[in-house]
Amino acid sequence: MRKNADDFTPFLYLEDGDFNKYCDDIENTARWGGQLEVLALAKAKQVPVDIIQHEGPDIKICEDEYPNKTPLKLA
Repeated sequence: MRKNADDFTPFLYLEDGDFNKYCDDIENTARWGGQLEVLALAKAKQVPVDIIQHEGPDIKICEDEYPNKTPLKLA
């Protein structure tokens, strides 16, 4: 996310406006990321990600971008 901050900052609500602190918190604390972090993971690893939900359909990230790769499954 740090390398492509312009792709992510418009979609984040940053209480203190500090994007680097936000990234530090995601990397170094128990704070859980959301869809933006999963998207960053998929792009960094160049693999689709399937989020398996207890109720509801799977959420598929980057499925069209990496169609020939086995998805990373997160639950």
